[in-house]
Amino acid sequence: MSEASDCSMATLNERAEKLAHRIHNGNCLVDPGDILRAYRMAARLHEGQTRASGEPYISHPLTVAEILSQFLWDRELAMAALLHDVVEDTVYTLERLESDFDPITAQIVDALTEVKRPLPEDLNDERKREIKDYLDGLTNAKTLNSPAGVRIRAVLIRLADRLHNMQTLGAMARNKQVKKAQDTQRFLVPLAAHIGAHYFEEELAELCFAVLEADLHLALQQRYQQIRESNGRAIAAFMRELHAIMCLSYREIAPLDAQPPFQHKRDQPLKTYQLKQLLERSGQSYDPAAFAKEDIYLYAINLALNDYRDDQPLQRFLELYWQHLRPQQVAMQLELSGSEPYPTVVLTDALDNRYLIRLLTADQQAAYDIGLGTAAEADLSVPQDTPSTYFPIRKINVYTKDMQPIRLDDGATVLDLACILHPDIGISARYGLIRRHDNNFIDITEAQTREERLAADTHHSLGTRLRDGDIVKIVFACDADGRPLYQANLHWFKYVTMEYSQNLLIEYFEKAAAAGQYVAPAKTLIDWEPSKYGKAARPAR
Repeated sequence: MSEASDCSMATLNERAEKLAHRIHNGNCLVDPGDILRAYRMAARLHEGQTRASGEPYISHPLTVAEILSQFLWDRELAMAALLHDVVEDTVYTLERLESDFDPITAQIVDALTEVKRPLPEDLNDERKREIKDYLDGLTNAKTLNSPAGVRIRAVLIRLADRLHNMQTLGAMARNKQVKKAQDTQRFLVPLAAHIGAHYFEEELAELCFAVLEADLHLALQQRYQQIRESNGRAIAAFMRELHAIMCLSYREIAPLDAQPPFQHKRDQPLKTYQLKQLLERSGQSYDPAAFAKEDIYLYAINLALNDYRDDQPLQRFLELYWQHLRPQQVAMQLELSGSEPYPTVVLTDALDNRYLIRLLTADQQAAYDIGLGTAAEADLSVPQDTPSTYFPIRKINVYTKDMQPIRLDDGATVLDLACILHPDIGISARYGLIRRHDNNFIDITEAQTREERLAADTHHSLGTRLRDGDIVKIVFACDADGRPLYQANLHWFKYVTMEYSQNLLIEYFEKAAAAGQYVAPAKTLIDWEPSKYGKAARPAR
């Protein structure tokens, strides 16, 4: 989003009104008056301040809030976006902000406020830059070490803030443009990629490329545009065919009341920096005259499943491909490489134009642009001074012995899984039997001989961390009648990482304390009520 050319206060006030009502329309629980109150406070505090372009400074936080409102209608996020510079750049204090608004908004603004130190006047420019870089690192750590509910909002505001700054670099001196782009490329692009905020990742990476490699960026951009324009009719025909078959928009290839299997969520040409990466991987030259359409993708297309209960987008796509696309002479290449966080296929039309198709579940598409805890599993370079535990937690799937999937936080343990399967199993768990993709564990449901049973019974402790795709059986203590024998002790808190499991143990030990059993042995808490932790209370599978 680029800033409107007319930045008079009347225009800015009108944009703020539209912002407040857009957020209210997206989330009726948000009072538009709260958003306008935050905007008016920020406008009053920034009065007289201007950007490098000469525009009123309030245009910047307003644009940051507008960028985020494309994806989220969160009250505290919008208010903090509007107020994110007031403590740093005005006399307004954090205590006053908390009093005037609310603690969450104040915590978000605090997480974003730059760490500053007075510098001695006798320092040379190089030393000042070193100290400034160090303070920037402290600010980044401060943002990423904020409480979980604050952290994701602060990170999103930081990304939107930098996106608007990068979009308006033209008013800055060239050396400052390069410094800003280098800092963005080093820290914020990897951060966006890590949390799965692909909109910010792509936009920021493209803007950095345009600054740092301007000549190459322009040459690749012009060649790419030329190839797409010369194939415009074929591209349009392919898009219509794909949309008709995958989204059932105009052709009767299914009953009229059938739900379209996919939503056609996103069609866009590749970013120029993505062209460069693609050519690097294929060994092609950057010379614009040297690469052809067979070396690149003309469009990247997201197809998302309509059914939230369905988690097999690749399987659904392949079914439709063989029924409807293959007879149209559309060739397909399956790509399951690490360069994309989701299953992808490459389709080639009759004129050898290539299209990258990303296949997502409904949940993945909902989080595709801004992440929100669905960090993609990718090989990327996060700054070494940024602890990975500060990032939102991604999810993994593990399977029971009858292949029922269970969704857990990445880093979950055998004991976490036991607690989620059933509270009784969690409190009486002994160990887990695990079959992994990267070894030769014998299937625990099919062990036949004594030797096989012994191999299958190789156990993993309660603190063993599970991996995506593990098949797990929990072994728990029970009496002769099969009733669980509770054996949890206080050391078990070391073995759990998920909040649900921690709360389960807390509840158990509270009952133990009430019964005078501070270290609860087996079968002491006969009045414990596992039914209160029924299916509705468990994490979604």
